[in-house]
Parts: sequence; C-alpha cells; structure tokens
Amino acid sequence: MGRTLVIDADMLVYPISQVCRQEIDWDDDLTTVSVDVGQAQEMLCARLETWMQELQAQDVILCFTGPNNWRAAVDSAYKAHRKGPKPPGFRALTSWCFSSFNSLLWVGFEADDILGCIASECEERGFEDQWIMVSGDKDLDTVPGYHHDFNRDLPGDVRFVPLLEADRWHMQQTLQGDATDGYKGCPGVGPKGASKLLEGCESLAEMWEAVVGEFVRKGLTEEDALRNARLAYILRDGSYDHETKEVRLWTPPI
Repeated sequence: MGRTLVIDADMLVYPISQVCRQEIDWDDDLTTVSVDVGQAQEMLCARLETWMQELQAQDVILCFTGPNNWRAAVDSAYKAHRKGPKPPGFRALTSWCFSSFNSLLWVGFEADDILGCIASECEERGFEDQWIMVSGDKDLDTVPGYHHDFNRDLPGDVRFVPLLEADRWHMQQTLQGDATDGYKGCPGVGPKGASKLLEGCESLAEMWEAVVGEFVRKGLTEEDALRNARLAYILRDGSYDHETKEVRLWTPPI
C-alpha cells in the first residue's frame, strides 16, 4: 500500500480562487469580478503534483467542509462571525475537484474533522505512515498521526504526532481558546500560560485536572471547560457513529 495524502481542500481551493480573481472597472459605477477557472484548475493540479512528489505519495483524498457544523449544537457562537460568501470561483473549482479527484464532503463536518476521522493513528489501525494529513492549520496537531503542515514544515517533511502530544495540544487549545473559530477558552490564559499549566503532566487525566482547575480558579465551571474542549476537539477515528449518524462528543478521561 502506498502513501495517501488526506488534504484539507478548503485551504487549497480558497486561496487559489482568490489568486485567479480578476476585477475589471468598466466605469465609476460598474466593476465586474471573474475567475479564470481553467487557470485555477492548473494551479491546483500543480500543487497536488508537487505534494505527491515531495511526500512520495501515490494517491490523494480531498476533504471539504460541509454544511450544518456539528459544533454549532455545542455553542451557537462557534464561527458565527465567519458566514460571509466564498470567493468567486470557489464553488466551481470545488465541483470540478469532485469530478476529477477522490473528494469527500460530509454534512455537519469540517474538512479537518474528515482528515481526523480517516487518517488518525491508533494502535488498532496500525496505519504507520500510509496516511498523511496535509493542512496549513496548526490545530490539526490535536490529531495523532502523520502530518505535513505546508505553512510550517519544510517541503517533503512528515511529522508524527503521538497520542499524548495530540492530547496535550488539544488541552492547550481548550485553555487558550481560538478567537478565529469563536471560542474563548479560559480568561487570561494565552499560549505561554497554557503550556506552563500543562507542563509536567504525563497523562490526559492529569492535563484535564489542570485545565478544570484553572477554569474554576478563574470563576468558571467544569462545564465551561468541557464546552471549550469539545469545540477545540478535531474528530478522530471512532468519533462518528455510522449507525446513528451522530458525532460522539469528546468526554473527559475517567
């Protein structure tokens, strides 16, 4: 079995659509915007070919965000400020991807949730380095497995994130929050503070105890900590019940 790149395609299609955007000012009252879809397709193919060569992969799976994000049921404020229209050409390029590549869009799931569900590493699956998650989002380090971050890693580099470190990053995100995604975390706790609070913890149970303790110390509750942890959690293998069609929300360690 060769390597398969499981790619956050939102982060691929969106910027390409913007780069291929063309504006024409006809006069003071009329400006038209168009996208050269053919050029966008060529750019996307070139990017995929480069990744496949650099990462020595034989196949790709493109993952797209679907409607009705499951996190909105956890907190209605999640990404509520990010509902603007997609750039011109985004939908046309996405549609072309589905006709040209192995592409996935699951209703209720973000693209990185799909990556986590199908490419997370666990002892039972034994995937080794056959599945590589390709993204430009550091939040994906909350998922154990093999990663290539095209914003941080050198070309061709593949990093393995073990389970404990994935859990640590998840707990850090829970503490520090993410303003971009619309959850606040624990008041007054930034990246350095979160890292220091988790320093020395050798299990998820120890980390969760530290997280809850800090939320309570700041006048909040364990429920507040749990809500933030669920919002910060990128789904992994086993997080989706295919029979009931429901997401299994993150639960604290016993």
